[in-house]
Amino acid sequence: MSPAVLLLLLTSVGGASAFGRLFNNLFNRTASITSAFSSTCVDGNLENCKMWAEDGECEKNPAYMRESCKRSCGMCGGFKKPNVRIGCNDEEGYECEQRAAKGECHSNKGEMLIRCMKSCDACRWKSLLQDALGCEDKHNSCVMWKDNGECTRNPGYMMDNCPVACEKCASKRASCDRPPNTPPTVLPGDINRTMTRIWHEFPQYDPKPLSWPGGPHGPNAPWVMSLRNFVSDEEAEAFTSTCKQHFDRSLAGDQLSPVRTSYQCWCSGNECEAHRLTQIVAERIANVTRSQVRYMEPFQILKYEPGQFYKVHHDQNSGLFTPQGARVYTFFMYLNDVDEGQEEPGGGTHFADLGVVMPARKGHAVLWPSVMDAEPDRDEPMTNHEGLPPKASVKYASNVWIHNYDYRTPANANCLLTHRNTH
Repeated sequence: MSPAVLLLLLTSVGGASAFGRLFNNLFNRTASITSAFSSTCVDGNLENCKMWAEDGECEKNPAYMRESCKRSCGMCGGFKKPNVRIGCNDEEGYECEQRAAKGECHSNKGEMLIRCMKSCDACRWKSLLQDALGCEDKHNSCVMWKDNGECTRNPGYMMDNCPVACEKCASKRASCDRPPNTPPTVLPGDINRTMTRIWHEFPQYDPKPLSWPGGPHGPNAPWVMSLRNFVSDEEAEAFTSTCKQHFDRSLAGDQLSPVRTSYQCWCSGNECEAHRLTQIVAERIANVTRSQVRYMEPFQILKYEPGQFYKVHHDQNSGLFTPQGARVYTFFMYLNDVDEGQEEPGGGTHFADLGVVMPARKGHAVLWPSVMDAEPDRDEPMTNHEGLPPKASVKYASNVWIHNYDYRTPANANCLLTHRNTH
């Protein structure tokens, strides 16, 4: 399979029928569906082709678009060209401004984000929201696929692409509702309170801040907390052994990128997720960070061969308008010792704005915020970081991103907004 087709599938197929299958079997569709994809009929610019098509560029600039954006211009074996959009407006008669003032952009996302984009300040994401919440069949073969039983065999794909044929319009919108009883992980001041609690109440992990507000990096410096012996040898083995057969090229956000060259395994829908010890680690992280497991993305297990890296980046890639909200914390664990015997071992985590490195030592962990303590709706500007390349040995690690609201419930329901970069 060519990289272009791999990326096309990742960004267009959407959810699988269950949380685990979304991450690990995203490409295992039935032949009747996958045959619609062709290595010769793809969008050359995955980020922008659909948006350009909706802006009418297939007609305004046909020479370029029909060569570089074939699928979005409706030239791919049955896939429909998206409707040309005209501005971004609220649905007339739905009382969008009043509903937004009552907080329904948060409490009733499935309806509000598609019907009241302007009042919910989501116009920038119109194309994605139409994909995630709109109700139209995207392929000419939807009825045939329905008659062949695909609504049952491939419910995630079919709900995204054939909601009318499968009578799933209401379910598609409800999948992106924020569940009730979902308090935020952090409010203003909570990051500072959580980090201070870790420093003073978890001596078994010998917590030491590499950075803290008022420390050597200034009064506005973020917390970066190191923890020793957070993961036992048996737990580290549970992560690495259950992922041996599941490593694929790592993604940067939701796509392949030369800035990240390692391998990843999602601990989801496989032996890793089912292992008792990985579940114990998830509960431990929830306790330390004062969050809940359902607010976490699945563990991402990482494998770095000597020389592989992840260049400087920021982890916050989730829009405030999504059901899960922002990524508020990254919890990163090292599953083996790296470059033992080297004078200057590699494989650590370098915080570029702070000039500090967390070394890669087996069982140790590091925790940092991706949003500001005083204003959790704003990105923390000083936690850009990079995964340094190991020099002589393989590095194994695991990270988990913790959101401000429930992530797993909408992800389990195949809400597309949980699986795309939206920030």
